[in-house]
Amino acid sequence: MSLLRQWLWPDVSLRRQAEGAIQEAFWITLAVAAYKFFFVLILFLRDPEAFVIAE
Repeated sequence: MSLLRQWLWPDVSLRRQAEGAIQEAFWITLAVAAYKFFFVLILFLRDPEAFVIAE
């Protein structure tokens, strides 16, 4: 099995491997959420008039 396929579809036949896959997915999800948060924060702080509701 190639390394990419092994990373995308880990063998979860054992409990230890399943817990490792869950923890890895958690950390990847957390990293993506943090990246999106900082991206939106930078956009928000950069141009304050971009979020003004038109009258």
